[in-house]
Amino acid sequence: SFTTNNLQHAVAGIRALGIRGCAISMPFKEEVMAYLDIIEPSAARIAAVNTIVNDSGVLTGLNTDAIAIQRIFADNIIPQEARIAVFGSGGMAKAIVSALDDSGYRDVTVVARNQQTGQPLAHKYGYPWLPQWPQDNAFDVLVNASPVGMARQADECPCPDALIQQAQVVVDSVAKPIQTRLIQAAARLGKRTVSGFEI
Repeated sequence: SFTTNNLQHAVAGIRALGIRGCAISMPFKEEVMAYLDIIEPSAARIAAVNTIVNDSGVLTGLNTDAIAIQRIFADNIIPQEARIAVFGSGGMAKAIVSALDDSGYRDVTVVARNQQTGQPLAHKYGYPWLPQWPQDNAFDVLVNASPVGMARQADECPCPDALIQQAQVVVDSVAKPIQTRLIQAAARLGKRTVSGFEI
């Protein structure tokens, strides 16, 4: 695992070194698309890539996050009528919201502070958008699709305790640390949890 400040050169390195494939993490899932040769159709629909496959110098972008989310919701037997909140509007949020739409979930709310990305994401799938967590609304499933909880924000929890208390399932896309503040709070309250390590 490594990071870079020059995404274009890093992608050129994948091609030049013949690296067969690699994973892309936040915050590069959208930006990297400009440097690839082919974008697989479902990744194009999501408008974010989390995997690059190198076929003899031809770089193809895919998104396996959506498949993982669909599997997690199926494995946890989340009913179609569940009230779901997705926090965030970046590449991971795009994959999650697209996956939920593909799976037939209609009661999905996108909660994102960034109106320029959050509102279009929600409206693309016919879901409501909120700039912040509501005070008087409960959700069955809370999904953190933001970087809140990782690295410099490791001490932060993206969801208010009151909403965690009312939820049945809490999903956090942050993989490092595995035990984020959100996962710890949900576990303390006896909720079913899915960590970013499982996505």
